[in-house]
Parts: sequence; C-alpha cells; structure tokens
Amino acid sequence: MITDDAIIIDGDRELLIALFEITQIYHGFDEVFTAASAKNFGLSWQPLRITFSNGSSVYLLIDYNYLTTANAHFFSLLQQLLG
Repeated sequence: MITDDAIIIDGDRELLIALFEITQIYHGFDEVFTAASAKNFGLSWQPLRITFSNGSSVYLLIDYNYLTTANAHFFSLLQQLLG
C-alpha cells in the first residue's frame, strides 16, 4: 500500500518505508539483482529497487505470481509521489 507519507508492505514481515527516506527508485535489473537470477531471465517482469538516504537498498516484487509483477505500475505511482 502507498500512502502520502509511506509505503507499507505486509507480508512475512511488515515493512514501513517513509517516503522522505527514499533517495532513488529504479525499475530494472542491476549488478546485484541480475536478469540471470530470475527464472524467466526478466522477460515478463523486472525488480523495483528503492535506495534510502543511509545508502541501503531494498528490492521489491509487487504482486508476484511466478509470471508477472505489478512493479511497473508501482514504480509509476512512486514517481508521481516523489516527483
């Protein structure tokens, strides 16, 4: 879920990401999360990386169903909020 102030992820563990802590968002593969690490080599989805002001990053797979994700849509929403 995205609010005006944060991203709230509810899964095995709850994660709260304050939007003011985000310094970069990136939709795609990189040297850490490579296309080779995905089962379909990234043909139908790409990870979403969020980097924080302290330099740490988290990779998200939103609504992953073993074939696709909602990462592109989530990335677009984040761009609008962080704009």
